[in-house]
Amino acid sequence: MRAGLPALACAGLLAACTTVPVGTLAALSAFDPAKADPAALRAAVRIPEGFRLGKDGAILVLTAWRKDYGKLVARVRLEAAATEAGRSGADDLAPWRKPGFTVTAYRIAAEDLPHVATFRTTAAERRLDNLRFGIDAALCRAVGAIGPALATSLLKTGPGARWLPLNPEIDLEALELEGGEKLRIPPC
Repeated sequence: MRAGLPALACAGLLAACTTVPVGTLAALSAFDPAKADPAALRAAVRIPEGFRLGKDGAILVLTAWRKDYGKLVARVRLEAAATEAGRSGADDLAPWRKPGFTVTAYRIAAEDLPHVATFRTTAAERRLDNLRFGIDAALCRAVGAIGPALATSLLKTGPGARWLPLNPEIDLEALELEGGEKLRIPPC
């Protein structure tokens, strides 16, 4: 079972994203994922030290749907990305760093950018107007790691944009899966 991070952003059905801060919802209201440059999108994940991403790393899951049509899903690989220097030359993720946690920024892997273009073209042709994207990342707990699996996911919509908190401080092990069972994070 994959210990997946919660959805990064719910661009088409924002009301369903109950953990997304109001300020982020306001900022995302002007963001159109169908028109955004996928090469410029960045995601970041903050997890406690003692937790690691599995060997498959992080996957961006794109979903588009319409009630009378169904779903279209694409999975594209995310790769670690350098952070952008802010006006002061400092790491632009610095405000999100805190003791006891690691923060990793990601971008869509260059070889997967054509898959995003195909997904967007197909979604437009089928008039699938509800768009959602999220991160699927298998986590594991290192031996001796204690404490809750508090994860924060962030989105940056382009160069110069600020990082938007999407799911701040979510305790992954408190999430309920289908059937009511709790998510379990395996040992590394």
